[in-house]
Amino acid sequence: ATVQHTKDRFLEGVAEHNLGFLHLEQHRYDDAEHHYERALEIAREIGDLDGQGFALNDLGSIAGQRFQYSRCIDLLRQAAGIARQTGNGNSEIMALSNLGFNFIQLAQYEIADEYLEQGLL
Repeated sequence: ATVQHTKDRFLEGVAEHNLGFLHLEQHRYDDAEHHYERALEIAREIGDLDGQGFALNDLGSIAGQRFQYSRCIDLLRQAAGIARQTGNGNSEIMALSNLGFNFIQLAQYEIADEYLEQGLL
C-alpha cells in the first residue's frame, strides 16, 4: 500500500471511531458497534496497533453495557495486551480498569481487585 493510501485509511479509521463515540454517547449501541468494528477493521488492515486497542476497548465497553460480560472481558483483554505490547500505559490502565469494573458487575471481587491493582503499576 502506498503511504497516501495508509494515511487516508488511518483518517477513515479515526472518523469511524469518532462516529462510534458519538453513537455511544447517544446510547445507540448498534450504530456505535458498527463504527467501532469498522475502525478495528481499518486499524488491522494498516497495522495501527493503537487504533486496534482503542476500538477493542470501546467494543468491550459496549458489550459491558449490553451485559455480554464474556465478550466484554475477551475484548478488553485483547485491548490490554495490545497496549502492553505497544507500551501505551494509559490505554493499558483504561483496559485494566474496565476489566475490573466488569468483574465487579459479576460480583467477582477478587478478580476485579487484581485488575484494578494492575492498573496502579
